[in-house]
Amino acid sequence: MFFCNFLLFGSIDFFHLSHHSSLTERAKKLYYFDIVRKVVDRPMKISTRVRYGLRLLVDLANHFGKEPVKLKDISQRQKISLNYLRQLIMPLESNGIVRSIRGNRGGYVMGKNPEEINLLDIMNLLEGPIDLVDCVREKNLCQQSEYCPTRNVWVELSQKLEESLSQKTLKDLMKKEPTSPPK
Repeated sequence: MFFCNFLLFGSIDFFHLSHHSSLTERAKKLYYFDIVRKVVDRPMKISTRVRYGLRLLVDLANHFGKEPVKLKDISQRQKISLNYLRQLIMPLESNGIVRSIRGNRGGYVMGKNPEEINLLDIMNLLEGPIDLVDCVREKNLCQQSEYCPTRNVWVELSQKLEESLSQKTLKDLMKKEPTSPPK
């Protein structure tokens, strides 16, 4: 998953393998590199929590300035379970991104203008800081950080990703939402 993590994971595994005298050095190295390959070959993904949270917010943003929207309706439109939406809405509400309106005609409305809410803030709120590798923010998480030849690349890419996400708002996503969901 992350360069520093897989080095640590791989070296621990290789250390344990080195104590098995029945394996040849070549077999140990092949096993080690197979572990590294499996870890590295996994694609970087945005979590379901963030993806569904963004869909929830875009749906609400499309109703900005209108009647409150019920989670049940968003659930049906976005094909996301109602229970999952209930989990997602809590941190969004407690941070003022959305507001709940009680009563028969109640539901949820945007707490802020969609133009004021950038994607970085949403991702940080739902998932925490976005770092491609653990050592980007905390060098002490990896023993290799001080002399790692790739750490600066991960730091730079993380910064560019944050910069890009901070420039995109919910309003930008509203423009790109399909007019009708696929059947």
